Amino acid sequence: MRPFNYMKQLLSLSIKTSQSLKSIISESAVLFDPFDKTVSRLTYKPDLFNFSLQAEPISELTKQTSSKTWEDCCADRALNLLKYNFDNYWFAYSGGIDSTNMMSSVLKFWPANELKKISVVLSHHSVEENPSFFDKYISRFNLINSLLPISKMLMTNKALLVTGELGDQLFGSDILASGCKVLGDEILSKNYLDYCPQVIDAYTGVKTSGRKIFEHFLPIVSEAPFPIKTTHDFFWWLNFSQKWQHVKYRFYENKDWCLEAKYGSHILHFYDSVDFQRWSLNNHDLKIKNTWKSYKHVAKKFIADFTLDQRQHDLLKIQSLEKTYVLSEKRIAVDSHFRQVNSIEELEAYVRKT
Repeated sequence: MRPFNYMKQLLSLSIKTSQSLKSIISESAVLFDPFDKTVSRLTYKPDLFNFSLQAEPISELTKQTSSKTWEDCCADRALNLLKYNFDNYWFAYSGGIDSTNMMSSVLKFWPANELKKISVVLSHHSVEENPSFFDKYISRFNLINSLLPISKMLMTNKALLVTGELGDQLFGSDILASGCKVLGDEILSKNYLDYCPQVIDAYTGVKTSGRKIFEHFLPIVSEAPFPIKTTHDFFWWLNFSQKWQHVKYRFYENKDWCLEAKYGSHILHFYDSVDFQRWSLNNHDLKIKNTWKSYKHVAKKFIADFTLDQRQHDLLKIQSLEKTYVLSEKRIAVDSHFRQVNSIEELEAYVRKT
């Protein structure tokens, strides 16, 4: 039996809710928020709560290989969006690498007559992060303030919102940004067994928490598609295998998101495709070089080639969630049917006991 009290101080890692969950979570032993549908895609289940897996298990992804390039995946995904046959497509644009790659894909591969269907959801931060791309490509479209009640507006306007979510899960983890800042870029290629706990300490800001968190997730290594050797290897695998469903559905956590606006009907993530996931499994060498600045270099090359602007190679991964997701008030949880969990007592029934 797994004791509930081995998870102390987890809430200190995230601004989740004004209600305290410490009655059922009481020790800093995990890295991901437990009450937002985080579900392992492996046989090993370090999950804190019982929610059903509603994303592809890794075993299904590895049954077939794929030789598609990054550009192939971008083209296929962009054109596939048109098959949903919406009159209005709203693209969530943060100005970061993932959303800029998404917009570059749509602008490159959509027929010109389809572009009139596009509106862009953004904030002033989106402009500041990549002003040259905004001026040349984004400013031409109808612009929608991201602070508006987007979920209700989607249903009223019969629109599909497409986001750049799940890009990080394909490439690695921005946990390593904290590690590189504190320990240097050389940490990327260091032995994961020795250095991952230090990276987690740097990320959480809580010394000594890293070892417990690392050991909690260490068994995932045995199911990796290739030998895990470096810190980058480990944190990519952690993010890809453990956090995919969390990220896919985390928009449901925000209290201002109407639960009637469903995934697949009102919102999709650009990188949520089997092709992109198989690319990630088969092209580990294209995710990062030997510096944090090179993170997602294949996506930045795609953007630079599209724009003919070599400055796009210098884009840095910036934590855009802090400007939106982290600061918004959260529901305690949603269940596997995407119904709101309204009390700590109700949530407690979902705690894994083994």
